[in-house]
Amino acid sequence: MLNITAFSIIIISLSIIIFIIYRKIPLLKHLDMEEFNKEKNKKISLLEQMLKRDFNKIKDKMRLKKLEGIKFKAFHFNNYIKKLYSTVKKYKKDLNVKSKTPEIKEDKLNQARDLFRQGKLKEAEGALIEIIKGDPKSLDAYRLLAEVYFESKIFVHAEATLEHIVKLAERLKQLRACDYLELANNKLKLDKLGEALQNAQKALKLEPLNPKILHFMLKTCIMCKQKNLAWRYYRKLKEINGHGNGLDELLEELKKIS
Repeated sequence: MLNITAFSIIIISLSIIIFIIYRKIPLLKHLDMEEFNKEKNKKISLLEQMLKRDFNKIKDKMRLKKLEGIKFKAFHFNNYIKKLYSTVKKYKKDLNVKSKTPEIKEDKLNQARDLFRQGKLKEAEGALIEIIKGDPKSLDAYRLLAEVYFESKIFVHAEATLEHIVKLAERLKQLRACDYLELANNKLKLDKLGEALQNAQKALKLEPLNPKILHFMLKTCIMCKQKNLAWRYYRKLKEINGHGNGLDELLEELKKIS
């Protein structure tokens, strides 16, 4: 397309020159033909050089733009391919990690459980903290960590861990009555009887007929000297569990409340 355009410009320019010369023929007859031919050839040569120079400039510009366009497209296409490759690679890596994560986490949890059973509480704590760093939503790791602190008699740490468990479990919709009960039991160790009772009541709302929770509620009410509430839980527990779970002993303690 560019060659045709340049050639057309040359042809048109030459045609104009020829036309002008043709019109001036009558006048040129009076001139020296040799001088005329020299002048004509000089002008044509200059015109050709000028057209050739302009044509080369246009051609160079077109080449440069075309080359820049190709480079620009190639650069962006190359970047697109790199990004696509990087995304696919990352996705495959993430997919591979996710497929292995539950298995790896379970292995680490089992190791931590073994350490806990062996009484290696410090080592179990370290192992569980590592699991939680990798998976901050691991309720199993948090629950076992709370047991480790409770067994180590670090009740303040156990309390903080259990309170976090309750919030996290509620957010994940995996809240269990035993989470509140464990927290209530830990509150007792810290002599926070009122908070212990509140958390036990929350546990009871989740499992109203759980004998273990009712037993805890009865015992806590006796400790708090809440006689009426204690009698209510005593009667409910007796309906469910007869005379089991040391109910007779608790009855004697209940009678002593003035």
